[in-house]
Amino acid sequence: MRLMTTAILSALLCSGSVAQSPEKPALTAVYTYADVADLALAAKLVAHVKIKRAKKLPKALAQGVPAGVTRYIITADVVALVRGDEGIDPRVTYLVDVATDSRALGSLVSKGEVFIFAHPGRPGEVQLVAPDAQLPWSAETADMVRKILRDSVKPSAPPPVTGIASAFFNPGALPGESETQMFLESGRPVSLTIVRTPDQSVNWFASLGDSVADGRLPPRRNTLLWYRLACFLPVTVPDAVLSDQSAESAAAIRADYAVVMAGLGPCKRARKTIQRAGG
Repeated sequence: MRLMTTAILSALLCSGSVAQSPEKPALTAVYTYADVADLALAAKLVAHVKIKRAKKLPKALAQGVPAGVTRYIITADVVALVRGDEGIDPRVTYLVDVATDSRALGSLVSKGEVFIFAHPGRPGEVQLVAPDAQLPWSAETADMVRKILRDSVKPSAPPPVTGIASAFFNPGALPGESETQMFLESGRPVSLTIVRTPDQSVNWFASLGDSVADGRLPPRRNTLLWYRLACFLPVTVPDAVLSDQSAESAAAIRADYAVVMAGLGPCKRARKTIQRAGG
């Protein structure tokens, strides 16, 4: 979706009425680490802005907007640029889609402060990475955004993971002893190791290349490595990955992978988004 020309936007902003505040002020939604990471990692430009004007886009110009969703033209002043090599104009205009019953509506009509996740556009305009790529500002969200962006540019940052490439099971010399290794589909080497010992304890960890992450412990929740694994790995091992394994080895690999998924826990998202940004 391309933003409209500055002339059209200016004409729309100068006509019609500003959205009115609801009878009951909307509460700030609570967004998860995955919500923030989806947007922050997809954006070339992340900014903290204060909304100056919020106007509904006329239906004639809001083709394709789903029922129950309203598209707004937002004019906002930039409070702080968090990410953006090319810089940003002090005042920007953009389009955002908001569910008509969304708590986020309160930020628009009350001229609140929000984070926007976008790509640069024409002078004075930006294009959000998803129709709803705007989150209410809070100190907690600000800390989370900055940490995700810092972690993503470290040399040791885990790359995006898209699936499981291969898996191998090695029974140990003692009863109850075994090791499963799983190599993931990724831009750089990422693997999982699940170790069982004769005392029936199970330990698993992730490795990035030759380096073991988190000291042979599972990745901590709400970290970039956790996000890459919990939010993008399949729920179970695909049959194709186990096609060359014996029935016994395949069963053991599936059981070990279930340990990993249980340790990661669910990747929860609060955004009710039309088009999810991720990456």
